[in-house]
Amino acid sequence: VVFGALAAACDDDDKVISENELPASAKSFVSTYFASAKIATVYKDGKEYEVMLSNGVRIDFNRSGKWTDVDSPLNEPLPTGFYPKAIDAYLLANLNGTGINEISKERYGYDVELVTGIELKFDSQGRFLRYDD
Repeated sequence: VVFGALAAACDDDDKVISENELPASAKSFVSTYFASAKIATVYKDGKEYEVMLSNGVRIDFNRSGKWTDVDSPLNEPLPTGFYPKAIDAYLLANLNGTGINEISKERYGYDVELVTGIELKFDSQGRFLRYDD
């Protein structure tokens, strides 16, 4: 099952590389926020990286090793602390602290999908902008 999911996540241009070929900042991110998971597979597409963890989490990194998207499987909440605290404060105050299932860094700020399926947009400081459809 995991192999099938990994294969489906991989484009034709993706190349499997070793964990050692990841930028140090990407490896540090994984060990800091996903210490209980192991890196299962690393794909490189041009200058971007996609890391699949043993717990099913997928993390995309740019060429310098900074995360651009973190996605948890099966509506499992992601750990906190790697995005602005204001996002968690908003969720706590307005949505009963509902966990984040996926978060993406965008040019304007952050796209957030909650475990409930609700999608929100925040600015680069973590201030709520709007609900997304």
